[in-house]
Amino acid sequence: MREATLSDLDRVVELGRALGMGSGEDARRLRERWEWIWTRNPALALPREPMAPGWVMEAGNRIVGFFGNVARRYRLGARDLLVAVGSGWAVRKECRAHTNLLATAFFNDKRADIFMGSTLIVPSARIFERFAGLRMPEASYVQVPFWVFDESGVSRAALGRKGVPPLLSAPAAPALALALKAARVWKNHRPGRMAAGLTPEIIPLDAVGPEFDELWERKTAERDRFYAYRRAEDLRWHFQLAARDGTALIIGCRNRGRLDGYLALKQEDAAASRLKRMKIADLFVAGDDPGVVDALLGAAYDAARERGAHVLELIGLTPPLRARALRSRPFVRAYAHFPFYYKAGSAALAQALLPADAWYPTMYDGDTSL
Repeated sequence: MREATLSDLDRVVELGRALGMGSGEDARRLRERWEWIWTRNPALALPREPMAPGWVMEAGNRIVGFFGNVARRYRLGARDLLVAVGSGWAVRKECRAHTNLLATAFFNDKRADIFMGSTLIVPSARIFERFAGLRMPEASYVQVPFWVFDESGVSRAALGRKGVPPLLSAPAAPALALALKAARVWKNHRPGRMAAGLTPEIIPLDAVGPEFDELWERKTAERDRFYAYRRAEDLRWHFQLAARDGTALIIGCRNRGRLDGYLALKQEDAAASRLKRMKIADLFVAGDDPGVVDALLGAAYDAARERGAHVLELIGLTPPLRARALRSRPFVRAYAHFPFYYKAGSAALAQALLPADAWYPTMYDGDTSL
């Protein structure tokens, strides 16, 4: 077992493909994404020894296990922190008795201040728990509000997820779609509203510049919280590949010419159910100004509908921001299990991260929207 290097990339991709990871991408795209994460990441510019891109376990000349790292930079108060995000973990079945070797190497990396997993499945969540990892303390993260645009598409997808056979789902889907439509009309089902003087607009990713840096400094000065870095260079890196493919966009909101907030939308379709989903990947507003929050939520709803989405979902957010979204009485589903764990590398950081209000959790955290 050893640290991964860029020269391992092709064999890591081969392992991932063999185990069904990244099944919606061809090998070229999967390789491109990992190379972009490992070589263009702004977190690599922190003035400290960079983390390894991951850890590999070999048998002969074949990589049989891989624990990937995505380096992310965070701010807590005045301190910049380096977070190791566990991503792309894969071990061949015949070698899984040795998974603990990879996990030990990951959690013993002294270069990281905090270890995080934001898209954990049950086995990887158990690994975090075995190494004294904790659930991210904002419990509402597991609840996912969503707004429906296409009741028929959502009904077909819901019945498919429940394992209803096609012979039964065909007659049931129209009835479920009718019930969803009636509920949507009753709920009034559109988040946010427009206010005079606020002008939400789509901002091309290459136009994300100094005004986002200024918003970042204003927002993080409001109170000490654990924020993933949202400077312009971080946002451009984070959404670069998705924006190029037309699956991500940034909506900014200016008040009297000054950028007071932005919202990031990310398209993540469910291929198996042919469900076209848009997700609110981030919402970042100076002072949590309710007028700006409402304007951005409304603009996100309109943008998702115009792009032909079946559904718009919201992941995370602090309770006050979620409350603004929930005023429209969206539908709500729940994750099957809690996906977001962390482990602090010191007692002081562990204490600082215990309160739920120390966090600002969105899809932008970890690797959720990467």
